[in-house]
Amino acid sequence: MDKARGFWVFCCALVIVSSAACAKTRILGNEASGGNSGDGGRASGGSVSSTSVLGAGGVLNVSVPASVPPGTRDVIDPSVPAGAVQSFAGASAANTGAVQVVYPNPNAVIPRDLAAVDIQWNPVAGATAYRATFSVDTGDRLSGYVSNAHYLPTADDWKWLLSRAAGHTIQIHVEAAALDAGGAVNGPVSASMPQPLLVSRDDATGALFYFGTTGNQATGSGTLFRLPVGALAPAGFINGTITNGLCVGCHSLARDGKRMAFSYDNVVNSLLGNPMTLGNVDINNPALNQAPANTPSAAGTFNPDGTRLLTSHKGKLTLRNGTTGVTIADVTTSGPALFPDWSPDGGKIVFVRPSTPCVAGLVGDWGQDSVIGFGGALVTMDYDATAGTFGNEQVIFPADKRNAYYPSYSPDGTWIAFTRTDGVTKMSWSGANTACAGSDGTGGNYDNPSATTWLLPAKGGTAVELAIANGAPMQTNSWPKWGPSKDSEYLWLSFTSTRPYGNVLTGGNAHHQLWFTGVRAGGADLQKGDPSAPAVWFPFQDTVTKNHIGMWSVDVTTYVIN
Repeated sequence: MDKARGFWVFCCALVIVSSAACAKTRILGNEASGGNSGDGGRASGGSVSSTSVLGAGGVLNVSVPASVPPGTRDVIDPSVPAGAVQSFAGASAANTGAVQVVYPNPNAVIPRDLAAVDIQWNPVAGATAYRATFSVDTGDRLSGYVSNAHYLPTADDWKWLLSRAAGHTIQIHVEAAALDAGGAVNGPVSASMPQPLLVSRDDATGALFYFGTTGNQATGSGTLFRLPVGALAPAGFINGTITNGLCVGCHSLARDGKRMAFSYDNVVNSLLGNPMTLGNVDINNPALNQAPANTPSAAGTFNPDGTRLLTSHKGKLTLRNGTTGVTIADVTTSGPALFPDWSPDGGKIVFVRPSTPCVAGLVGDWGQDSVIGFGGALVTMDYDATAGTFGNEQVIFPADKRNAYYPSYSPDGTWIAFTRTDGVTKMSWSGANTACAGSDGTGGNYDNPSATTWLLPAKGGTAVELAIANGAPMQTNSWPKWGPSKDSEYLWLSFTSTRPYGNVLTGGNAHHQLWFTGVRAGGADLQKGDPSAPAVWFPFQDTVTKNHIGMWSVDVTTYVIN
């Protein structure tokens, strides 16, 4: 692997696993009135019986008055006989539990403005049709009749459902049957156990800006994508067409979503650090707004209004102008500093201090001391905006062999989410495991399979593992990033994970995707235990690319940069 490409890989601290055959993204298909994309995007001529509540201009209201009677919608895929609605209604399930829902997870929580969730289940032998039902505890119901083992509602049907379900619980229920040509049931009907899905009263808002990669460690390429919470597809934000074919990554985003900084690989500058680019995210070509030549940056964080940018490179922090990238001052710390994050009130930063820094090993100097460390502690410093200075270092989470890293302040400033290894597992890529002198990679932070997501009070204290969101072990739960706002019930926290996604990404095809969890609001009191919910796959991201670092910001415009 050439040094330039290697530095880029290390700069982003991401793994791009070897190319493998991956299931394609299910794309929403024809959305004609009454349509259904539950069978992989085919248009539907099915009937719909519903009671919809429309506001001014035909916009669906986000809440439904209590006086409105419950409504139902039955959506039939063209592959299913028209009599299926009556047949399923008249049949009783003889084999409850025989259908296994594989996505979403029971008791998951979603925001009111999320795009449609694709129910997935294991096929049942002999079944030719399925009824997948979302039943709200208000009496409202949406049912999809499909021939394949998943149901993805159309945008219109989903908005109608969530307008009824906001602040309520949906029960997901799937039934399977063999139907004859007229739609009559032949034999017993199998069914799943009811599975709850909770809907927040409020919107999450905003968009994820994430780094999507293809290929392998040596030849992979990357694109920055933008995916709003309710969107039906990601948009390429920055890719090789803007950077003359160079791979982009290492992005930072201001909390208001108006400023971005990112780096890209560069052959000439590979040993010094990737050149950094800054720009307004709503202009036509932010890559043209470039920082001074040879400005090195491996990670960075903006202050709340985007006027200042703090970058880290080779264990040192630098305060920069948030518009130009010009150095304002070097920041003195008592040890190496990696992965900084600025508090939402602008008064503090948090960073990682590795107890064992990475020193270039047998594989040469690719800048691994910028992105790999062992035994990380979490350290805060105060920022004086008037003087433009940092001080008062405080260790809020001491170092141990388990290695804490990737800290991120919650939008209300009360919590810090971070990643932690188990201390005994090696990093996933052999190149990373030989990158640091004297180390075999055990406990390192570079895409460590044992990585899990944790919460810590921002002032320090007892950390709690988000075990419910983390799920099964060895799923590489990394790069936690908070949603831009706190609603009345939940904070939203995204992270990268290699866990299976239903029956779309399974076994060897499962790879890095963006997931999120609803974290119960309530300040920094973690004495009540794990406040997370089962993780939810962020809808409509590309399942072919490996997706990382979901910087979640308010939605500022509708630009598309190709």
